[in-house]
Amino acid sequence: MSATPALAPEKEPAPEPRTEETPRAAARQESWSDSYPDGTVCAAGDRWTQVPGMTGVDFQACTYAKSYAGNAQFGVKVRNTGSRQVAVAVWVEYWMTAHRYDCSTPFPQDHVVIAPGTTWSSQLRNCIRGLKGETRRVQAYAGVSEEGGNPRYARLTPSRGIDVYADGRAVPVPYTG
Repeated sequence: MSATPALAPEKEPAPEPRTEETPRAAARQESWSDSYPDGTVCAAGDRWTQVPGMTGVDFQACTYAKSYAGNAQFGVKVRNTGSRQVAVAVWVEYWMTAHRYDCSTPFPQDHVVIAPGTTWSSQLRNCIRGLKGETRRVQAYAGVSEEGGNPRYARLTPSRGIDVYADGRAVPVPYTG
């Protein structure tokens, strides 16, 4: 019986520090895992949207809810399939039963550096909404622009929705069309 070697998880590169012309220091962002414990629903699907004006850079909004956890989390993933490092600005907001809410700080993030062939993910703990005892449909919207742009007013792309019921169940809403 031969042992199969375990694959090491992909590591994110640390963002490049800003120069004197760009005074805010970039903070390293932790990413979420692509494997989820039982009961966790990821409503990202496999739909990627190209960042306007950037070749090889695309993104997707993500909504996560774990059944019986009493909350939903919202974020964005940006992947760089190109051969050069890129810097982008990102925005995340969410909709809950047809009303829009800002995730506020830390969004927008205006200096996210992504190495070639890697995917960057925002921290889910930065945008959480409690839902205990409520029945709500939740859905993230995200926008990405080149660094220096305003991702809030770029093309906002939705994630799949998740219905979170008063009893705590989280059920993904099927894509239509």
